[in-house]
Amino acid sequence: MKKFTIAITFAVALMAFSCDKIIGDYEYDIRVINNTNHDIEAVPGLGPDFMSSYPDTAISELEPYFVHVHSHDHNYIGYREKWETVFPRLPADTLSIYIFSTDTLKAYPWSVVRSGYKILKRYDLSLKDLEKANWVIKYP
Repeated sequence: MKKFTIAITFAVALMAFSCDKIIGDYEYDIRVINNTNHDIEAVPGLGPDFMSSYPDTAISELEPYFVHVHSHDHNYIGYREKWETVFPRLPADTLSIYIFSTDTLKAYPWSVVRSGYKILKRYDLSLKDLEKANWVIKYP
């Protein structure tokens, strides 16, 4: 049984390293650092499945999938392709990153958050801004 386990482990490792790309290679991240004493949620403005794309800064009717960032910690907004290929498809040369309070999202229904524009901060960044910041956003 031990030889079988070793053989399976070796086979899985060999397949993973022989592939052109490993799943993690397809992630392109923007690091969000939370320098506050409360948790936040981040979401990019990439259109209907996320939030509105700049210059439309309205909050989406559909509640987006948020990236949770704990107090005094960081997390990543990941995407399946390079951000350099995303920017040319945006309506403007700017990507908006929306920051919400986790407490606000827990306390209010999405319709209230949306109608009251209850965001903590919106970053409007060009590709050059992100490159210059080394793909890091620091809140606040």
